[in-house]
Amino acid sequence: MKIGTCVTITCLLSGLLFSGSLQGSAWGADLQERDAIRQEIKQMRQDYETRMSALESRLAALDGEGKPRVPDKAPAVAFLADPDAPRKFMEPPLMDDARQKPDPESKPFEYHGYLRSGFGVNGKGGDMEAFKAPGAGAKYRLGNEMETYGEASLFNNWLNTGGPTFTTQVRLAYQTKNHMGWDVDNDKFILREAFTQMGNFAWAPKLKFWVGERFYDRYDIHINDFYVFDMSGYGGGIEDIPAGKWGKLSLAYIGGSTDSYEFPTLGKVAKNSLDIRLKMDLPVGKGMFWLVPSYLAGGSVTTASGTSNYESSAGLAAGFMHRVDNPFGMGNSYNQFTVQYGIGTGSNFGPVVQNPTPGLRDSWQFRVTESAVFQPTDNLSLMPALVWQMQDTGASGNSRINWLSAGVRPIYNFTEHFSLALETGVDYVDNGPMGVRDYLFKGTVAPQLSLGKLFFSRPVLRMFATYAQWGSGFRGSIGGQAYQSATSGTSFGLQAEAWW
Repeated sequence: MKIGTCVTITCLLSGLLFSGSLQGSAWGADLQERDAIRQEIKQMRQDYETRMSALESRLAALDGEGKPRVPDKAPAVAFLADPDAPRKFMEPPLMDDARQKPDPESKPFEYHGYLRSGFGVNGKGGDMEAFKAPGAGAKYRLGNEMETYGEASLFNNWLNTGGPTFTTQVRLAYQTKNHMGWDVDNDKFILREAFTQMGNFAWAPKLKFWVGERFYDRYDIHINDFYVFDMSGYGGGIEDIPAGKWGKLSLAYIGGSTDSYEFPTLGKVAKNSLDIRLKMDLPVGKGMFWLVPSYLAGGSVTTASGTSNYESSAGLAAGFMHRVDNPFGMGNSYNQFTVQYGIGTGSNFGPVVQNPTPGLRDSWQFRVTESAVFQPTDNLSLMPALVWQMQDTGASGNSRINWLSAGVRPIYNFTEHFSLALETGVDYVDNGPMGVRDYLFKGTVAPQLSLGKLFFSRPVLRMFATYAQWGSGFRGSIGGQAYQSATSGTSFGLQAEAWW
């Protein structure tokens, strides 16, 4: 019995020792395998980091900038409107400090807009009136805008997959004067844009096609809100047609109509324009050649005073724009020069229908502008502007109007967000139909709070004080009822301005 028990105990101990030795060897093998896996992962990580570093170095060398490449935007972003989005929406490409930051990723739906609003009084305590010379095409706007005006642009990207792009934009505009409540005689709410654009097709990857109502490739002088090139209207076209290695061609048919004239055999008067633009790189800066033939069908209309015959009219407008970005090595700056000439239905440089009078075919207009934005120092920016315009409406009698305008708005930033803006402008008008020739001077001082230090930094809050003086020939034509018999006036107020 004792022998059996000893044998049994011996067998059990032997089995346990044998099992332990097996488990020990397995555990050792497992530890060795884990160490091998860790080393393999570590080596893969090192290989990955080495390869990524090499790729970034190659991309930086290709960019020529010595820094990692910033990913390109999705194709749909290239179809942001005009400008005007955000007012392109205004002056491309220097609209605000946000332009200096990386562009956000394209979104299926985008919302852009513009807004200015405030309140002002004249020097006598009544409601503010703007100071504008009769016959001038614009007024210097700082401290000289008395209405609330805004635009809301709704932008939809239908596709963002790297293939064809489809976008739709709708822009609503609204304007009201300084009153509370609803006034149907003064409040306006209109549709300014409603168009669809397509592009990036495999058979024409560089072309953009559009149809509808739109702000079409507009260019303005900001300090007097004067649009030099503005063929905004209804129609359709093709943009960015390659013209060799040196330029791009854009073609657009743009029309316009009016309720003012309607002929029994024709219907309402309509104007038809073909906008042809050639943009190219020049030895210095960029250039745009502009040609617009147009046509308006006439007819006859009978009223109580008799029958009037209006002949069909044609016309032609032509122009050239030269733009240099960052002149003299100044960042956040540009210089823009334009020259234009138009005759007949092309004399108003736009698709707006002129009255189909007998003298329409004899009308003409010539215009030269020079404008710029300079940022000579981090704290100082300024915008000068010059406009020389001569026109003849073709009407009987003295139908010539000559307009010469010069102005400047410097802005000095004391801090990142506090600045002082000054604006002075002089308009001289020789107004043949009125039989007067005289001048208007307007000066404004405006402390400001703004987003940053650039000229177009927005949003901005302003206080302003404005002084205007004009010649006796314009007495009764400037300053509203408060200054009917005066040759000078003042106004004071507040204003907010923003675009996004």
